[in-house]
Amino acid sequence: MRIIKIVLTGGPCAGKTALLNALKEYFKEKKIKLLIGSETATELKLSGISFEEVGANLFQKMILKGQCNKELLLNMAACSYKDEPLVIILYDRGILDNKAYLKSQEEFDKMLKEEALSELDILENYDLVIDLISTAVCNPKKYQTTPVRNEDINSARLLDQKTSEAWIGHRNMKVFNSNIDLEQETKLVIAFIKNFLNNNVSKKIEKFYVNNDPNCFKKYNDNNSKLINVKEVFLDSLSGKDCCFLLKEKEYKGFKSYLLIVKKCEEEKEKIIYEKRIDEKAFLSLKKRYQPVFEEKYKELSFIEDRQIYKVKFYKQNAVLEFERNELNENLSIPNNIEIIDNPKIKVKNKK
Repeated sequence: MRIIKIVLTGGPCAGKTALLNALKEYFKEKKIKLLIGSETATELKLSGISFEEVGANLFQKMILKGQCNKELLLNMAACSYKDEPLVIILYDRGILDNKAYLKSQEEFDKMLKEEALSELDILENYDLVIDLISTAVCNPKKYQTTPVRNEDINSARLLDQKTSEAWIGHRNMKVFNSNIDLEQETKLVIAFIKNFLNNNVSKKIEKFYVNNDPNCFKKYNDNNSKLINVKEVFLDSLSGKDCCFLLKEKEYKGFKSYLLIVKKCEEEKEKIIYEKRIDEKAFLSLKKRYQPVFEEKYKELSFIEDRQIYKVKFYKQNAVLEFERNELNENLSIPNNIEIIDNPKIKVKNKK
């Protein structure tokens, strides 16, 4: 049995409810077992609990506790469907959305410590994150408020940015703009999820060297980016001509996570055909059993600007900027604080 956990996130009025309803119909039609984790904040508000009355900090603590309990119960339920080949747990927002409604990363770290939680473990627990950009950003004329979503347009824009930043660093985060027709966007998201479930997501990743001077990256901090220590171990005995097997160890704020990944490269594109979270014991066992070709260590800085996810990998001798190139970002410009130093094939330009 395969359990896949998907988070729908995004700023206010981003189309999450419409997408959630469309996904319910899609999985019902495909006869795929679906479990829904409804939005905890909305449940609290509809219960008469107001963050204006109890205070924003306590309200977020209540959301965190409620979300954790909900996810535990949904996972228990998913594991009970042993005759189902695939069970989808679809969350209307996840635990990390709390961070967008707090003043700083320090507040969120304190809240996690009180609950004995690790941000890295939370991040890695979800298989896919769908980030829908608010109409307040993409199409202000369509922005609307509701009784439980009453932010003005400027507050909605700020929350949208902070929500994206809260999830940055996730291994499978996909951003969708709401500047197109809602029906068209819904079709794009469903098509992407379908490909993800079939291990058929190919990414064209642009890579090029950039100046690794710390002054170029001083604008990024704990509140708007994520810096993770990564070790990749490429396994010789399992790798073939067109694909490679690798173990990945991530470390963030003293906590570690481990992945087994099978990656296929085809015509400058990268496709993950298998990915599984493993524990440290399995990581060490696989590393010992299958002879590593080589190990690679780097620090990975993830951030988002203009609704585009960027990653900078800092190696001992150089730094490499990476981002996904697709038909929706042909006019993409590199953030103006980052200086390209070498890549003859580069097709993007720095912002002026």
